[in-house]
Order: sequence, then structure tokens, then C-alpha cells
Amino acid sequence: MISEVKFVTLGVTDLERSVRFYQEAFGLVEQGRMRVQGPAFEAAWRMPAGLTGEARVLGLPGKPSGLVRLVQFDRPGERIWGSYERPQDFGHYAVNFRYREIVTGWPRLLAAGATKKSEPFFWQVNEDLAAWDSQAYDPDGILLDVFEVQGNLDRTIGPLETEASEVQSVAMHVSDVAASQRFLEGLGFRVLFDVTLTGMGHFFGTGEEVTIRNLNFYKPEYSPNGRLEFSHYFGLEGRSLADRAVPPNIGILAVSLETDSLAATTHLLQTLGARPVGEPVTVELPPFGRVQLATFLGHDGEQYEFFQRLSGEQQSAGAVS
Repeated sequence: MISEVKFVTLGVTDLERSVRFYQEAFGLVEQGRMRVQGPAFEAAWRMPAGLTGEARVLGLPGKPSGLVRLVQFDRPGERIWGSYERPQDFGHYAVNFRYREIVTGWPRLLAAGATKKSEPFFWQVNEDLAAWDSQAYDPDGILLDVFEVQGNLDRTIGPLETEASEVQSVAMHVSDVAASQRFLEGLGFRVLFDVTLTGMGHFFGTGEEVTIRNLNFYKPEYSPNGRLEFSHYFGLEGRSLADRAVPPNIGILAVSLETDSLAATTHLLQTLGARPVGEPVTVELPPFGRVQLATFLGHDGEQYEFFQRLSGEQQSAGAVS
């Protein structure tokens, strides 16, 4: 079993400011705190030796996925995506949230401290689903895609029970559509929708009209949230940002998924062509407790963290079979 996305980890410059922003913009509440330091995190997160960080985990009450882990490090970093002047580059690039009504959600987002990129824009996803979609930057310049969905919700991602959602999906730009699709389907994700977009360069900020292939993946057996999606911009040459998506830099550092067998998942990832980042390590991972985790780089160098909860006996032994 491999879960939907449990966490998205964001490097930030001011932890308290970021906590307030995500609380006010989306109603997230604190789920746990952790200190990021020592050899285990240095190995798993590709952290410079001696770097430390303080982290808060935020989510909606009763929702064990779609969590945001905000980390402030003790050294300054650079924005991974800069000012998003090269949207065609490869890696995790946006965190997506949903509002029940964009007409009230968009002003709420801006009042919380977001900076406008693209105002709400209507587009038809497929015959069952349409969206009012918008883009904005959080206080650290991290791109947020915030939307309202319309259409046959029962056949797509279901009704929204709250005014604002937990993380609905994490978006990435990819170099090879077929390779990235094989990877996500190998992890057990299914295609929610697959669309080719034209005439939306003004919204995505490409500076020209380009064709964009967008695929959205979910785990219907677990949750309609915690999804992964990817886009490919045809005709624009990109580059991997893998070397920039590391602490103490600012932006999306990793997505985290849970597994019931880290050993089996490691073998699967190797068959799918993922590159391991060191050996598995044992750490405290609020709100899930003590876990063993391993990190891998995907096709374009985007980082995934897989973790398995330890039983009481395994916690004492510090190992997972």
C-alpha cells in the first residue's frame, strides 16, 4: 500500500508568518511540531552538514492527508523557482487548494497576505468538470493554484465540506509525459483527467501561447485529496531544478507518501527508475510518530519521501523488516 500525498514540505523564511498565512487563508490548524537536524535529516533531505530547522505541520482537523509541513532553517536560502520566470523548468512547482466559492475565497486569500498572479479564470476541464482557477504567491513567493470546481462532483473529487480545503494536489512540470505517467501509475495513482490546453499562456505566464498537456492523478481508494499532477509545455526547453530544491532554499522541497512496507516500496521505486537519496533513516514525523523513511528522486529530480510507521517493538529496535 502506498498512500496519497500526506505532506508537502515547504521551505519558508519566517515560520510564524507562514503559519498565520495558511491558517487564515485555508483554516489549517497545527498538527505537530518537529526539529529538523542531525545526520538522519542531512542524509534524507540532502541538507548541508550542521544545518537545522524548525517545522510546523498544518492540516484540517480530522484530515490525515493533504498536510503542509513548513520549515524555517537557520541559514538563509534562495527561492527555488526565483520569480517563476521560467515556468517550463522541471520539478514540483505549485501547491493547489480548493475553495467552495472562489468569489469569497479569492478575497480571503489576498487578505491573508497572498500576492496576485492570475485572477480567477474559467475553463472546462472535461465533460464532467469545470473550474474557476486562480494563481497567487504566498508570503515567500511560493506559487499557489487556488480553484473552485463545478460540474458532476460525484464522478470527480466529491463535494467540499469546508469553506477551504487541505492540499488538493501538488503540481510539477515534467520533461517526458510518458515517463512521468508510468512512474505515477506504477505507484498506484490513477488518471483523474488528461487534457491538452491551448490559449492559456496569459494565465500560466509563459509569455507566449503554448500547448500544455496536463494530467491529474489520484488515489480513489484512499482520498480525493493529496493528488499529484503534472504539466508539460510543448516547444519550450526546460531544465531540472533538482539541485535547487534542497534546504535551506525556499519553496517545495518534497512530497511525502506513506507505505505499509518500506522495503517493498523501495524495490518498486528501483524498478520504476527512481534514484535513492542515501539509506533509510529513522526519525520522528508528527503527527504519525516514529517512522522509517527513505527519499527518492523522480524522473526530473523531484523529491519524494516515503515513510513507514514503526510499531512499539520496532521503535525500540530502530529497524523495519
